[in-house]
Amino acid sequence: MDVSKTLLPNAPPVSVNPYWRKTLINAVYRANINYTDFEANSRNQNFMTDVIGPLLAALTPGGAVYVNEADFQQRDWKEVFYGANYERLDEIKRRWDPEDRFYALGAVGSDRWVQRSDGRLCRV
Repeated sequence: MDVSKTLLPNAPPVSVNPYWRKTLINAVYRANINYTDFEANSRNQNFMTDVIGPLLAALTPGGAVYVNEADFQQRDWKEVFYGANYERLDEIKRRWDPEDRFYALGAVGSDRWVQRSDGRLCRV
């Protein structure tokens, strides 16, 4: 983190959301895991997704979310994870992985797959 917000004169383009170049503070929030009550975990996660996340997003319009620390239920994941870079990254993915063999939830191209209740991935 560069608290002076000084832009590097020759900073190379990167694949992360361009908003990170303007970020002053990265806030991380979480819910505790209950190892004996799955329903409580689900309620806590939904509270983070439906209440806390939108409140923080309202404080930082156009902000970014770090994909490795993100809510797996993030609704606008393309925008907040990748920003203006998503289309270019998707073109690269289609070029080098035309059969979509590499998958991760929230990764570029993951919207072309859906996870079934048995855990299997199916093309959309």
